[in-house]
Amino acid sequence: MAFKLKPDDAELIRLIYWDGFHSHEAAIVLGVSASAARSRLSKARATLRAELKVELDEPTAHRGPAVGGNAL
Repeated sequence: MAFKLKPDDAELIRLIYWDGFHSHEAAIVLGVSASAARSRLSKARATLRAELKVELDEPTAHRGPAVGGNAL
């Protein structure tokens, strides 16, 4: 599963969701304004949401037997 985020947007996501930074703190690390960070975060979330929807909507090639099911 590969997502199509720009490297700076991926770093912003990591700083906020992995490292626990607030958007204004992540903005300082990335050298952008707080409003730019919030805007980029919103767009990155939308990209991830769309990518996850596509990933979840795609049928799987093969699903094994259900847990506890009768496999012959």
